[in-house]
Amino acid sequence: MKKISLFTFILVLMFSLVSAFSFADDNKEDASTITEISEEIDTETNTTDEQATSDQPLFVVASATIENASAESSVTEESQDVVTQEQDQLKVKKLNAVKAFIKSKNPKLSDAVVTKVAEAALYANQKNKMDLSLILAVMWKESTFSPSVITGPCYGVMQIHKNTAAGFGYKVADIQDPYRAAELGSRLIKSYIAKYNQNLVIALTAYNQGTGNVARGNYNTNYAKNVINKQAAIQAYLDAAMSK
Repeated sequence: MKKISLFTFILVLMFSLVSAFSFADDNKEDASTITEISEEIDTETNTTDEQATSDQPLFVVASATIENASAESSVTEESQDVVTQEQDQLKVKKLNAVKAFIKSKNPKLSDAVVTKVAEAALYANQKNKMDLSLILAVMWKESTFSPSVITGPCYGVMQIHKNTAAGFGYKVADIQDPYRAAELGSRLIKSYIAKYNQNLVIALTAYNQGTGNVARGNYNTNYAKNVINKQAAIQAYLDAAMSK
């Protein structure tokens, strides 16, 4: 009976030791698992912090980009305003130069008439893309810039024949207006320049003596040469005035 009890005691003791080691191993595994989970949490936290840190410069860069774009836009608008102002100043300067030239050749004209004739020449220059000095030279030769000049059937600053005007739907009163006269006269000369292959002498001759006379060879070039000389004088005057 005593032997059996000792054997039983030994078995119980051994079983207790085995359970103790197993529990210790389990605790080690649990501790290891907890450590791994803790490390994962720390890693995720660090990653989130890094992302948050890396996201902040993107916002700063975006804000800086918007500010730079706004600043560049303001500079561009200011530059455009400066260019517009300079262009307006040049237009006024050119108008004043043309007015001064007209007044110097016909001081009897009133300031209002001088201004209107100068503006009409600039208008025709822009609309028909024809040299300003050439338009002014024809005006100078034909009427000395006076809208009231009448020579036979020809009227106004460009001395347009009333039949020619009628062909374009204009009345005599129309071609006595500097704007309409300058526009129609410059348009006719431009069409003659194209018709005669850029030969300005023949184009001006046709304007003065008619295309029929040019076709028949019944013409001289004195008028055309005089206009071209006047054109050179006007251009020199305008160049000097605009360079001041």
